[in-house]
Amino acid sequence: MIESSEISNSRSAFPILVILLIVVYAVVFSVAGYCQYRSFSYQDMDLAAINQAFWNGIHGRFITASHVGESALLNTHKWFISVFLLPLYALFPGPLILLYIQAIAISIGAWAVYLLARKALNPALGLLFSFCYLIYPSLNYITLYEFHPIVFAIPLLLFTFYFYQSRKWTGYLIFLVLALSCREDVVLPVFGMGIYFLLRAIKERGNNPFARWRWGVSAVLLSVFWFVICNRLIPGLAAQLNPEADQTNLIPIFFGWLGDTPVEMAETMMTRPGYILSGVLTGPKLMYLFQLLLPLGFLSLLSPASCIMIIVPALEGLLSSRSQHFSIQYQYTALIIPFVFISAIRGTRNLLRWKWLKFKPDYLVIFLLLVSPFSARMLGPLFRLPGKFRQWRVTKEDAVRKEMVRMIPDQAPVLATFGFASHLSNRPQLFYSFQICGGWRPGYRVDLPLVQRSAKFALIDFNDPLTFYYFYGPDGDRYLREFLEDGWQLEETINSLALFRKGDSNELGLIGKVDPSRISIPLNQPIIDLPGLKLRGYNIRHNLRLGRRMVETVVFLECDKKVNRDYLLTARFRQHGGQEFAFGQSFFAPYRILPTSEWKPGEVVRQKCVIMIPREAPAGTYDMILSLLESAGQGEFECEVIYTKDKALTIRVLH
Repeated sequence: MIESSEISNSRSAFPILVILLIVVYAVVFSVAGYCQYRSFSYQDMDLAAINQAFWNGIHGRFITASHVGESALLNTHKWFISVFLLPLYALFPGPLILLYIQAIAISIGAWAVYLLARKALNPALGLLFSFCYLIYPSLNYITLYEFHPIVFAIPLLLFTFYFYQSRKWTGYLIFLVLALSCREDVVLPVFGMGIYFLLRAIKERGNNPFARWRWGVSAVLLSVFWFVICNRLIPGLAAQLNPEADQTNLIPIFFGWLGDTPVEMAETMMTRPGYILSGVLTGPKLMYLFQLLLPLGFLSLLSPASCIMIIVPALEGLLSSRSQHFSIQYQYTALIIPFVFISAIRGTRNLLRWKWLKFKPDYLVIFLLLVSPFSARMLGPLFRLPGKFRQWRVTKEDAVRKEMVRMIPDQAPVLATFGFASHLSNRPQLFYSFQICGGWRPGYRVDLPLVQRSAKFALIDFNDPLTFYYFYGPDGDRYLREFLEDGWQLEETINSLALFRKGDSNELGLIGKVDPSRISIPLNQPIIDLPGLKLRGYNIRHNLRLGRRMVETVVFLECDKKVNRDYLLTARFRQHGGQEFAFGQSFFAPYRILPTSEWKPGEVVRQKCVIMIPREAPAGTYDMILSLLESAGQGEFECEVIYTKDKALTIRVLH
């Protein structure tokens, strides 16, 4: 009697432990989202664009967004799930509520995993699989990476399969439709489930035909029906409501190696299997599959029939030429993760049923408790979260970013770099600067006259990594310069940040050609090892901007002859007398707008950078050292010191 009571108590503790794990996950990753947001650490456009779509949604704009500048809920992607989220979003409109909902929804998937494993195996293994789910590397990555409605498909597909396994027809249909509503490509995993259910129906005996076949037929038919709605009906309706609505088709860009049209792609897949395999069985794509299956010890492979549900949605990534599609760090794995766990659970059941193998459940527990945390450590971000939290601390420059965001009126159309975008997305129109200086990339061209007519402010971080390293093209400086010279005036600048306002005149203030007679401290210093460039003078002054101490640094350079390379000017201030404290800043804005390769012989060019003095900077005298940096790769530079006075140039830091 005592043993029975102990077993009962231990089993009753399993659901409590799962709920506790779910709460811990939701809290930790919600805090992570909050810290990333406050520290301006979201460096892509997804959170901003989707939050703007939700913001426009609560203001009645669903599918009538303009081609550029507005995001609507049902334009490019079909996020019908947003209809159910809008009431909650309307209470707390903004990116943070989306991040919290995402973390909570993903964590709830652990409960579905527990129910599936408990039913197929036992409660103890249900707890173990739910733990493995919450530390699964790809799941952790996509929780941290921006916000995407497609991730809601993870718990919804898991519950769909649970209701199938429990033979609860109503719950199955409800969750199947909800899963499809997350995005148009959820038709792939649903179609895969339908094929699997049909295969299972073939093996079943003793049931009437409707009971056996309805699960598979319903999934297949609903996936086809949903595909037609998302790819035919909605685009046609959007085109009627607004001919300029964004109907960008990215399929040719990502799958163009298969053909120019869907018909050609299908023909290639059916007639050229060798060519397809050569594009699928590549090192990165095989590594992608390895990283998906390793955290559960490849148990999924022990249920070959269940692997159909992995293969069908995985084809989207395996057939794509875009590296993000076959990486575990992005949201595209949301369509695969549920079936990695479902097939692993069923594979475990097969393993434990093989009497000839005599595999004990205790061995399996030990195995998973070794391989799953090991995978989380080696492949995922979970064990690096403490360091990430330190990285996401709000810096003095983040406080400046926040002040600059506040300088822009709430409803004003604005152009921004990625780091600022999510903080400016509660407005009808938001443009992205990569669309200006990255216009050379296919699929990213924009209507520049529309941007010029609409945008009233431009908030640019001239060292934004995606904008100026990934999207920045060979003529990016020319695109950006021509855009800013069309009536933009500098409102504020600190370090690499600059706020512009649209006006009647062009006063960029960051770089420009000047008359040498207007230089306050004239020099005529040739630059060592860089014939053709000469330091003609400088101005520095200490001032207070946005409540913080700054040193406004202006440097005048002249090119005697054509310079074919681009050199990034940097100013460093070091304590005089051999002290260790130093600070500095590269002149990123002048470098991006008018690089040295665009200077004409005989021109004297003025470059300006307002450098923030760290609060911890000791009072005293500082030497200024000017350097030119030559780009040696993406984000890497070789340094050449170009000017140091015999008697150190000094400024006074005041407290």
